[in-house]
Amino acid sequence: MQKEMKDEREGTPVLPVKTLSQRARREYVMKALFLADFYEGNEQDGQAALFLSMEGLSDELSEALLARYRWAASHRGNVDSILAEASQGWDLHRIGRAELAILRLAAAEICHDPEIPAAVAVNEAVELAKRYGGEQAGSFVNGILGKVVRQYGSESV
Repeated sequence: MQKEMKDEREGTPVLPVKTLSQRARREYVMKALFLADFYEGNEQDGQAALFLSMEGLSDELSEALLARYRWAASHRGNVDSILAEASQGWDLHRIGRAELAILRLAAAEICHDPEIPAAVAVNEAVELAKRYGGEQAGSFVNGILGKVVRQYGSESV
């Protein structure tokens, strides 16, 4: 059970940074990536920050999640190229926005974060896809990320 703290400024409950699992952190970052995709480039960061600030998280946790969102967003160009190559026959614009946000985060982790094992990134992405994507989203995400791992999993891009 997560212990809540009260935000002294507003009296609303907030979750301290240590109470949130890596899975939950990844889910928040994926949601921020998903939300930001609805805005123009210069508005994306602000919308992600606004979303995280409204989630009842401690300032410390909100900042940590925003930093991770910014990290993932900074790799978007490279990651989109990798995903386009891995999803032969699928234009990225045809992929559902939830699935694309999940794929972007997982591919960034696989290709740019040596501290996260590729298998963990794939497994977490598949679970998120099952929860937020369409009926076949888990299989689709698994297939695309399998290609990414085979191509880039053991090297930095």
